[in-house]
Amino acid sequence: MFVKKKISLWLIFLISLIFLASGYAMAQEGPAEQVRGTVKSIAETIKTISITIKDKGDMLFKYSDKTKLVNIIKIDDVKPGEAVIIDYQRSGKDLLATVVTLSLVKLPEGVSEIKTPELVELVRKGTDSGKYMLVDCRPFKRFEEGHIPTAISIPVDDFEKKASLLPADKNTLVIFYCGGPT
Repeated sequence: MFVKKKISLWLIFLISLIFLASGYAMAQEGPAEQVRGTVKSIAETIKTISITIKDKGDMLFKYSDKTKLVNIIKIDDVKPGEAVIIDYQRSGKDLLATVVTLSLVKLPEGVSEIKTPELVELVRKGTDSGKYMLVDCRPFKRFEEGHIPTAISIPVDDFEKKASLLPADKNTLVIFYCGGPT
């Protein structure tokens, strides 16, 4: 009987240590957090990604094979200057990236990006000479606050209702813009 009590006391002591240790580990790993920024650098050899956050500076994250990638096939597909969203947890002094999301959408096939100088030239020509239609996809209130000259308002939420405003001539260049990074 003495042996049973001694074993059970040791067992209780060990279980208590395990609970204490797991509580300490949980205290070291904080809850998930999220930041948005632009990639400054990626070091694949030491598995780190550095991003610059507007008005806050740079943050360095460790990543692993367990880090989930969204809109990215491989981490080295992300280039400096691209916008990302990083979900992370604190583990001691380290910031561990749990999810890295490339926040810019890829344009569908057949759709291309127009650069600002090209758009400026088209706006100077006007819609008839430039053979284009410029569509502001932001909410109408934002359109009223200011928009690019020659633009018409077709907010994303109203697109299906107002799609008839798009030109019937399939050779007309249609340019969409919004308030986002794309």
